[in-house]
Amino acid sequence: MPSALEIFFKYFWLIGILDAFFKWRFRRIKSKKFLANHPELTRLFARLTNWHLLWINIPWIVMGIGCLFGQLTVKDYLQPQVGNIFVLAWYVTDFVLVILCFRWLVFKGGAELLCKFPSFFNFPANPKRIKWLSGLSIIGMVIWTVVMFTNQSPIPYWKTVGPDYTTVFVVYDGFWRVVAMALLPLAVGLGVLIASIIWFRRLNLPNWWNRKETVAPGFLFFWSVMFLTGVTVGFGWNLLHQSKLVSVFRNGQAQVVEGNVHVLRQQPATGHTDGDLVEVGGKQFVVDYFTITAAYSRTIAYGGVLQEGRFVRICYYNGEILAIDVRQ
Repeated sequence: MPSALEIFFKYFWLIGILDAFFKWRFRRIKSKKFLANHPELTRLFARLTNWHLLWINIPWIVMGIGCLFGQLTVKDYLQPQVGNIFVLAWYVTDFVLVILCFRWLVFKGGAELLCKFPSFFNFPANPKRIKWLSGLSIIGMVIWTVVMFTNQSPIPYWKTVGPDYTTVFVVYDGFWRVVAMALLPLAVGLGVLIASIIWFRRLNLPNWWNRKETVAPGFLFFWSVMFLTGVTVGFGWNLLHQSKLVSVFRNGQAQVVEGNVHVLRQQPATGHTDGDLVEVGGKQFVVDYFTITAAYSRTIAYGGVLQEGRFVRICYYNGEILAIDVRQ
C-alpha cells in the first residue's frame, strides 16, 4: 500500500487545480464592489477570469495525465533529462502557453485590458510593468528549463565491470537523437504553414477560395497541415516506444548477454538492404543504421563497435540494444 507521501507526490497536480479554482473564486468575490460600480465590464471580466482558469489549469491537467496513465509522480517532472514522453509533453505545454501569453499581453493589448481590473493583481499594475514582467517570466522559464535538462542524469548508466571494459553506448544518448530528428521536420512543417498563412493575409482578397492567386499558398497550407499531421502521428508513436526503452533500461528490466561478436551479415554504407546481423552469446541482433531508434544503430560500415571477434557485454530488450560494454 502506498504511503501518504507517495500519494501526495502522485496527486500533487490536483492541489494545483484546486488552488486555481480557489483563486478564481476569490478574484470574483474581490471584484464584486468594483463591478457594481462598472456594470459594463461585468461580461468582459467573467470571460477573462474563465479563460484564465482554463489557461492556468492546462499544465496541471497534462501533469495529471502523466501521473495517471504514465505511472509518474511530481518528482519525475524534476527530471526531464530522463526523456519520459509525458514529462517532455508537460515542458512543451508550459513553454507554448508562456509564449502565447507573452504575445497576448505585449502585442494584442492584453496588458491594457487586464489593467482595467485591479483584482487581477496584488500590486500596483500598469501595462508597461506587466509587459516587463511577462518578458522576465520567459527568461526565468528558459533558465529553469536549461537547469533541469542539464542536471545530472538520474539514469543508472550501464556499470562497467573491471578496468578493461569501456561503456560505448547507452539508450539515453540515443533517445535525444530521436528527439532531434523529430524536431527538424516539425520545424520545416511549421515554417511552411506560417509562410502560407502570411501569404494569404498579404493577398487580402475577397472570395479567396475562387481566386487563382490563392492556388499556390493554398497548396502550401494543405501540404503543411498534412505533413505536420503525418510527422506528429509518426514521431509521436515512435517517441512513446523510445521512451519505453529508456524506462526499461532505467528500471533494470532488460536482459544481459556477453561474449565474442560473430558477424553473420553486414549492411553496406549505402543501405537498401537489411541491417548488420550479429550474434553474441547465442543471441542474434539486427543493427540498422537507417532506422530511427534510441537503441544502438551504428553499423560496421559507419564505425560500429560490434565487429567480428570483439568481446562485448550487451543490455537488450526485445532484440533492441540498450547498452554496450566493450572489453579492450
